[in-house]
Parts: sequence; C-alpha cells; structure tokens
Amino acid sequence: MASQETDAALASILGPLKTQRDRVSGELRQAQALVAGLKSELRQIERVLEAADPTPKPPKPTGPGTHQVSDEAVDKVLAFAREHYGDGSEFHATGLHREAAGSLGMSSQTVTSALHELRERDLVRLVRRGTGGSRVYKLR
Repeated sequence: MASQETDAALASILGPLKTQRDRVSGELRQAQALVAGLKSELRQIERVLEAADPTPKPPKPTGPGTHQVSDEAVDKVLAFAREHYGDGSEFHATGLHREAAGSLGMSSQTVTSALHELRERDLVRLVRRGTGGSRVYKLR
C-alpha cells in the first residue's frame, strides 16, 4: 500500500514536470527555427551588400613584421645563433629554422619574425641571398 501511495505521489510531482519539459522543448525548437531563418536572411542581405558596395575591403597585412614576436623569442633565437654559429659567422636562415624549430620549439614564422626584429635592432645583418633565394645572415 505504501508503494501505491509513493507511486501516486511521484506521479503527481513528475506529471507536471514532464508537461513543462515538453512545452519548453517545443518552444526551444521554434526559437531555433526562427534563429536559423534569421541567420539565412542575414547572409543573403550581406551578400547583396558586398556585391553592391563599391568600396574594396582593405587587404590583410602581410610580410615581415606582421607576425608579432615576443622579446623572449627574439632573445632565444639570438642566443641560439650565437651558440651554434658564433659572433661574426654567417648562417643561412633555412638552417636556423630547421635547427631552432626542434630545439627551441618555435615555428618557422616565429624564427623569421625574430630574425626580422634582430635586423631592426642591428644585431644581425643580411649579407646576401644564398642558393635558391635563402637569406644569409651575419651576427654582429
């Protein structure tokens, strides 16, 4: 008998909650459909505006200096070059990329940006272009 009373009490509590869950679930589906429709409409409007607007978009910045590099990374590249090549020695950027990538854990772009920063600080000098266009630097 206690079991029937418990089941009845549980049903009286869970019944309204299930009804509320079904209602909220239905409202959520309607809201998601509305959002999807609005996003589609917005994309269409943006396409028309892009096609009709004669103003060209500004180009993304590229080239040396656009990749931000930390002072710590610059110092690591300089220390690595001094340790492996010595002051006054020439070295190829491609060789530095290969060697530094493994031991310093830096991407090639970070090493390139660090070399660019070292040139601006007058700590390395671009001596010439090597075979295949690689850059040859000299430590100062």
